[in-house]
Amino acid sequence: MRRAIGVLFLLTVGCVEFPDLDHTIDASARSADYPTLQPIAGILAKAGTSAVQVTPEIQAAFDTRITALQTRAQRLRGPVIEPDLQNRMRRGVVLPAAIR
Repeated sequence: MRRAIGVLFLLTVGCVEFPDLDHTIDASARSADYPTLQPIAGILAKAGTSAVQVTPEIQAAFDTRITALQTRAQRLRGPVIEPDLQNRMRRGVVLPAAIR
């Protein structure tokens, strides 16, 4: 039943007409000039004037976040498979006598 519904859905979707998006941009937008590029030095100079001052509270929050991320990274460096499971895997599968 699910398969029939899935096939019916795909057939229905295949019959959908997609909208014509080529004509959604008006003529003024098509004929507009490209934006002019700005020198990066001016942008960086403006960004430097409104820089946020790092307060002790902000620094403490960063330090806490850094410590948490370093702790998480250290845990992720450990083995993916625990040693006990790794040993069981190395021993392999022992087939029962009835199956051999």
